Amino acid sequence: MTHTAAAKAAGIALSFALLAACGTTSAPPAGEDGVATTAGEAAPAEESPAAENPGSPPQVTTDANGITVAGSGNGETGPITFDKPYYLVRTTNSAAADFGTVIVTVTGKELPSIMSTTAEDVAVFTPDGTSAALTIEATGGYVLTFGNPPSTAGAVAAPQTFSGAEGILVTPVVKTTSTYVKLSLAYTGTADENAPTGVMLARAQIYDAATGESVLNVPKYVNKAKTEDSDGQTTKGPGAYFLIVHGTAAEDTWEASITEE
Repeated sequence: MTHTAAAKAAGIALSFALLAACGTTSAPPAGEDGVATTAGEAAPAEESPAAENPGSPPQVTTDANGITVAGSGNGETGPITFDKPYYLVRTTNSAAADFGTVIVTVTGKELPSIMSTTAEDVAVFTPDGTSAALTIEATGGYVLTFGNPPSTAGAVAAPQTFSGAEGILVTPVVKTTSTYVKLSLAYTGTADENAPTGVMLARAQIYDAATGESVLNVPKYVNKAKTEDSDGQTTKGPGAYFLIVHGTAAEDTWEASITEE
Protein backbone atom coordinates (compact mmCIF):
# COMPACT_ATOMS: atom_id res chain seq x y z
CA MET A 1 0.00 0.00 0.00
CA THR A 2 1.23 3.52 -0.82
CA HIS A 3 0.56 6.65 1.20
CA THR A 4 1.17 10.29 0.27
CA ALA A 5 1.47 12.75 3.15
CA ALA A 6 1.81 16.53 3.19
CA ALA A 7 4.33 17.19 5.90
CA LYS A 8 4.86 20.51 7.61
CA ALA A 9 7.66 22.63 6.30
CA ALA A 10 10.97 22.15 8.02
CA GLY A 11 14.56 21.76 7.06
CA ILE A 12 16.72 18.81 7.72
CA ALA A 13 18.25 18.62 11.15
CA LEU A 14 21.98 19.09 11.47
CA SER A 15 24.18 17.24 13.97
CA PHE A 16 26.14 19.01 16.72
CA ALA A 17 29.70 18.54 17.97
CA LEU A 18 30.07 19.46 21.62
CA LEU A 19 33.56 20.71 22.40
CA ALA A 20 34.98 21.01 25.88
CA ALA A 21 38.29 22.60 26.77
CA CYS A 22 40.14 23.21 29.98
CA GLY A 23 42.59 26.01 30.72
CA THR A 24 44.15 28.21 33.39
CA THR A 25 43.86 31.90 34.08
CA SER A 26 46.90 34.04 34.87
CA ALA A 27 47.29 37.66 35.74
CA PRO A 28 47.41 39.99 32.71
CA PRO A 29 50.67 41.66 31.75
CA ALA A 30 51.36 45.09 33.18
CA GLY A 31 49.58 47.85 31.35
CA GLU A 32 46.71 45.63 30.12
CA ASP A 33 43.20 45.62 31.52
CA GLY A 34 42.16 42.45 33.28
CA VAL A 35 41.26 40.82 36.56
CA ALA A 36 43.60 38.45 38.38
CA THR A 37 42.69 36.22 41.33
CA THR A 38 45.25 36.24 44.11
CA ALA A 39 45.70 33.75 46.92
CA GLY A 40 42.92 33.98 49.47
CA GLU A 41 40.41 35.52 47.04
CA ALA A 42 37.40 33.55 45.85
CA ALA A 43 37.23 32.85 42.12
CA PRO A 44 34.29 34.44 40.30
CA ALA A 45 31.20 32.21 40.34
CA GLU A 46 30.44 30.53 37.02
CA GLU A 47 27.16 31.76 35.61
CA SER A 48 24.40 29.32 34.74
CA PRO A 49 23.18 29.11 31.12
CA ALA A 50 20.03 30.97 32.17
CA ALA A 51 22.11 33.92 33.38
CA GLU A 52 24.15 34.03 30.17
CA ASN A 53 21.14 34.36 27.87
CA PRO A 54 18.07 35.22 29.93
CA GLY A 55 14.70 35.17 28.25
CA SER A 56 11.19 34.09 29.12
CA PRO A 57 11.34 31.24 31.67
CA PRO A 58 10.03 27.92 30.35
CA GLN A 59 6.34 27.36 31.00
CA VAL A 60 5.15 23.75 31.26
CA THR A 61 1.60 22.61 30.49
CA THR A 62 0.25 19.06 30.45
CA ASP A 63 -2.89 17.61 28.91
CA ALA A 64 -4.16 14.31 27.52
CA ASN A 65 -2.09 14.71 24.34
CA GLY A 66 1.25 15.21 26.09
CA ILE A 67 3.47 17.95 27.53
CA THR A 68 4.32 21.40 26.15
CA VAL A 69 7.30 23.52 27.23
CA ALA A 70 7.50 27.05 25.83
CA GLY A 71 9.86 29.96 26.48
CA SER A 72 12.83 31.85 25.08
CA GLY A 73 16.54 32.05 25.83
CA ASN A 74 18.14 29.85 28.47
CA GLY A 75 16.31 28.43 31.45
CA GLU A 76 15.46 25.40 33.55
CA THR A 77 12.15 23.74 34.26
CA GLY A 78 11.04 22.25 37.53
CA PRO A 79 10.51 18.47 37.72
CA ILE A 80 8.24 17.22 34.93
CA THR A 81 6.31 13.95 35.23
CA PHE A 82 6.98 11.59 32.33
CA ASP A 83 4.61 8.62 32.47
CA LYS A 84 5.15 7.24 28.95
CA PRO A 85 8.03 4.98 27.82
CA TYR A 86 8.95 7.60 25.19
CA TYR A 87 7.68 10.75 23.51
CA LEU A 88 7.69 12.21 20.01
CA VAL A 89 9.11 15.69 20.58
CA ARG A 90 8.33 18.40 18.04
CA THR A 91 10.72 21.34 18.45
CA THR A 92 9.86 24.78 17.09
CA ASN A 93 12.87 27.11 16.87
CA SER A 94 12.00 30.77 16.18
CA ALA A 95 15.65 31.76 15.63
CA ALA A 96 16.44 29.12 13.00
CA ALA A 97 16.60 31.68 10.19
CA ASP A 98 19.48 33.36 12.05
CA PHE A 99 21.25 30.01 12.65
CA GLY A 100 19.82 29.86 16.17
CA THR A 101 19.82 26.63 18.15
CA VAL A 102 17.68 24.85 20.72
CA ILE A 103 19.53 22.41 22.99
CA VAL A 104 17.68 20.47 25.70
CA THR A 105 19.48 18.45 28.37
CA VAL A 106 18.01 16.50 31.25
CA THR A 107 19.26 18.47 34.26
CA GLY A 108 22.26 16.70 35.77
CA LYS A 109 23.19 14.90 32.53
CA GLU A 110 26.13 15.82 30.31
CA LEU A 111 24.84 15.01 26.84
CA PRO A 112 21.87 16.79 25.26
CA SER A 113 18.69 14.82 24.64
CA ILE A 114 17.26 17.17 21.98
CA MET A 115 19.18 19.42 19.56
CA SER A 116 17.79 21.49 16.71
CA THR A 117 19.02 24.15 14.32
CA THR A 118 15.96 24.04 12.06
CA ALA A 119 12.63 25.87 12.29
CA GLU A 120 10.92 22.60 13.16
CA ASP A 121 12.16 19.14 14.02
CA VAL A 122 10.80 15.86 15.37
CA ALA A 123 12.77 13.40 17.47
CA VAL A 124 12.21 10.58 19.96
CA PHE A 125 12.83 11.36 23.64
CA THR A 126 13.13 8.50 26.14
CA PRO A 127 13.08 9.61 29.79
CA ASP A 128 15.34 7.87 32.30
CA GLY A 129 12.59 7.83 34.93
CA THR A 130 9.15 9.14 35.75
CA SER A 131 10.33 12.64 36.70
CA ALA A 132 13.04 14.94 35.38
CA ALA A 133 13.87 18.63 35.04
CA LEU A 134 15.11 20.07 31.73
CA THR A 135 17.89 22.58 31.09
CA ILE A 136 17.21 24.54 27.90
CA GLU A 137 19.71 26.65 25.94
CA ALA A 138 18.06 28.54 23.10
CA THR A 139 19.07 31.45 20.92
CA GLY A 140 15.49 32.71 20.73
CA GLY A 141 11.96 31.48 21.31
CA TYR A 142 11.07 27.79 21.33
CA VAL A 143 8.19 25.38 21.84
CA LEU A 144 8.80 21.75 22.79
CA THR A 145 5.77 19.49 22.33
CA PHE A 146 6.21 16.07 23.93
CA GLY A 147 3.57 14.03 22.10
CA ASN A 148 2.42 10.64 23.28
CA PRO A 149 3.73 7.52 21.48
CA PRO A 150 1.79 6.56 18.35
CA SER A 151 -1.00 4.09 18.96
CA THR A 152 -0.42 0.52 17.86
CA ALA A 153 -4.18 -0.11 17.75
CA GLY A 154 -5.21 -0.47 14.15
CA ALA A 155 -1.63 -0.84 12.92
CA VAL A 156 -1.47 -1.73 9.23
CA ALA A 157 0.34 -4.81 7.99
CA ALA A 158 3.70 -4.68 6.21
CA PRO A 159 4.69 -3.96 3.51
CA GLN A 160 3.79 -0.26 3.46
CA THR A 161 5.21 2.59 1.35
CA PHE A 162 4.97 6.28 2.20
CA SER A 163 5.88 9.25 0.04
CA GLY A 164 6.55 12.92 0.55
CA ALA A 165 8.88 15.84 -0.11
CA GLU A 166 9.62 18.89 2.04
CA GLY A 167 8.87 18.61 5.74
CA ILE A 168 8.69 15.93 8.41
CA LEU A 169 6.50 12.84 8.31
CA VAL A 170 5.78 10.50 11.21
CA THR A 171 4.18 7.47 9.60
CA PRO A 172 1.37 5.33 10.97
CA VAL A 173 2.46 2.21 12.82
CA VAL A 174 3.19 -0.84 10.65
CA LYS A 175 3.08 -4.37 12.08
CA THR A 176 5.18 -7.33 10.99
CA THR A 177 4.74 -11.07 11.41
CA SER A 178 8.32 -12.22 10.74
CA THR A 179 11.63 -11.73 12.54
CA TYR A 180 13.28 -9.36 10.04
CA VAL A 181 12.19 -5.77 9.39
CA LYS A 182 13.64 -3.52 6.69
CA LEU A 183 13.64 0.20 5.91
CA SER A 184 14.08 1.25 2.27
CA LEU A 185 14.39 4.89 1.17
CA ALA A 186 14.39 6.13 -2.43
CA TYR A 187 14.95 9.55 -3.98
CA THR A 188 12.23 10.12 -6.60
CA GLY A 189 13.18 13.63 -7.71
CA THR A 190 15.45 14.41 -10.67
CA ALA A 191 18.60 12.32 -10.35
CA ASP A 192 22.07 13.73 -11.09
CA GLU A 193 25.06 11.40 -10.87
CA ASN A 194 27.40 14.38 -10.63
CA ALA A 195 25.67 15.89 -7.60
CA PRO A 196 27.31 15.76 -4.14
CA THR A 197 26.89 12.32 -2.58
CA GLY A 198 26.96 13.37 1.07
CA VAL A 199 23.93 15.68 1.04
CA MET A 200 20.88 14.40 2.93
CA LEU A 201 17.97 15.55 0.76
CA ALA A 202 15.83 13.00 2.56
CA ARG A 203 16.63 10.90 5.60
CA ALA A 204 14.63 8.31 7.49
CA GLN A 205 14.90 6.29 10.67
CA ILE A 206 12.77 3.35 11.80
CA TYR A 207 11.63 2.98 15.42
CA ASP A 208 10.12 0.23 17.55
CA ALA A 209 6.62 1.46 18.37
CA ALA A 210 6.60 -0.34 21.73
CA THR A 211 9.84 1.08 23.13
CA GLY A 212 10.79 4.06 20.94
CA GLU A 213 14.22 2.53 20.28
CA SER A 214 15.77 3.05 16.85
CA VAL A 215 16.01 -0.22 14.96
CA LEU A 216 19.08 0.81 12.93
CA ASN A 217 22.28 2.38 14.22
CA VAL A 218 22.14 5.25 11.72
CA PRO A 219 19.39 6.75 9.57
CA LYS A 220 19.16 6.04 5.86
CA TYR A 221 19.57 8.99 3.47
CA VAL A 222 19.31 9.73 -0.24
CA ASN A 223 20.10 12.53 -2.67
CA LYS A 224 20.33 13.22 -6.41
CA ALA A 225 23.43 11.03 -6.79
CA LYS A 226 22.63 8.39 -4.17
CA THR A 227 19.03 7.56 -5.02
CA GLU A 228 18.55 4.43 -2.89
CA ASP A 229 19.48 3.37 0.63
CA SER A 230 18.20 0.48 2.73
CA ASP A 231 18.99 -1.69 5.71
CA GLY A 232 17.25 -4.13 8.02
CA GLN A 233 17.50 -5.84 11.36
CA THR A 234 16.70 -9.27 12.76
CA THR A 235 14.19 -9.00 15.60
CA LYS A 236 13.07 -11.30 18.40
CA GLY A 237 9.67 -11.78 16.80
CA PRO A 238 6.76 -9.96 15.19
CA GLY A 239 6.65 -6.27 16.03
CA ALA A 240 5.25 -2.84 15.28
CA TYR A 241 7.28 0.02 13.78
CA PHE A 242 7.03 3.57 12.49
CA LEU A 243 9.25 5.94 10.50
CA ILE A 244 10.32 9.54 10.94
CA VAL A 245 11.26 10.97 7.55
CA HIS A 246 12.80 14.42 6.97
CA GLY A 247 12.67 16.03 3.54
CA THR A 248 14.33 19.27 2.48
CA ALA A 249 12.51 20.72 -0.54
CA ALA A 250 9.33 20.35 -2.58
CA GLU A 251 11.27 19.20 -5.65
CA ASP A 252 13.24 16.58 -3.69
CA THR A 253 10.56 13.90 -3.47
CA TRP A 254 11.08 10.55 -1.77
CA GLU A 255 9.50 7.19 -0.99
CA ALA A 256 10.09 5.18 2.20
CA SER A 257 9.00 1.61 2.83
CA ILE A 258 8.71 -0.78 5.75
CA THR A 259 8.96 -4.39 4.63
CA GLU A 260 9.62 -7.78 6.24
CA GLU A 261 11.35 -10.94 5.19
